[in-house]
Amino acid sequence: MTIPLVEGRALQVCSDAGLDIASALMMPSDRLARRLGLHEFAATACASELAVWWESTGDALRKILEV
Repeated sequence: MTIPLVEGRALQVCSDAGLDIASALMMPSDRLARRLGLHEFAATACASELAVWWESTGDALRKILEV
């Protein structure tokens, strides 16, 4: 399932709204939706995409640092 305006664009959507990743992840979904100008469902999907990106980036960094 893909969600228009979210898939692959979460970082840009948050950046356009003046949000960094940590702020977007910690913000309550209703407030995030208002800040992004999206429906709460789409804002939550955006936060989910950011969380997946955050985790995979952290995993990659840990592998680099282990070497």
